[in-house]
Amino acid sequence: MKKFAILLIVVLFLAGCGVQIPGSQGDQPPRITADRAAVQQYWDQVRPILDDTARDVAGVADVDVNFDGGNVSVGINPNAIQQAQRETRQGLDELKAIQPPDGLEETHRRLITAYEEALPALDNFIGAVQSGDAIRIADSVRNDLPKIQRLISEIDAVRQQLRQASK
Repeated sequence: MKKFAILLIVVLFLAGCGVQIPGSQGDQPPRITADRAAVQQYWDQVRPILDDTARDVAGVADVDVNFDGGNVSVGINPNAIQQAQRETRQGLDELKAIQPPDGLEETHRRLITAYEEALPALDNFIGAVQSGDAIRIADSVRNDLPKIQRLISEIDAVRQQLRQASK
């Protein structure tokens, strides 16, 4: 059974985890209809939140897995995962407190949804890494990591879109 789990993890990583990030393939960003001043004001509000989250979550989204003598180790500091979880939770609370201007509601909703999907994924990933169980880690990489990566993708997409709309 242990050999099967290790083989499964190797296959997942060699296949680039074999998963697509939801919302990243052909999913067009919402159209921004707010005026430039409103976009700039919103951008000024969300930029620090997005920057802080992206900084902490990026390290989790790019996981290094090693195999040594039948043992699996994940090359990430568990404290870094917990910091990413705290930052994501705080970012979600801060985003929910923001009232987006007319024309940016859909962009704001997508950000909140990405944060909401990433939080339970981070919880699951922390538990899997702490367990050291190869099957649980493989399951988390397959199911949770794409949701964590989706948060980074959404943050990057919104950053780019808001920068362009505020020019």
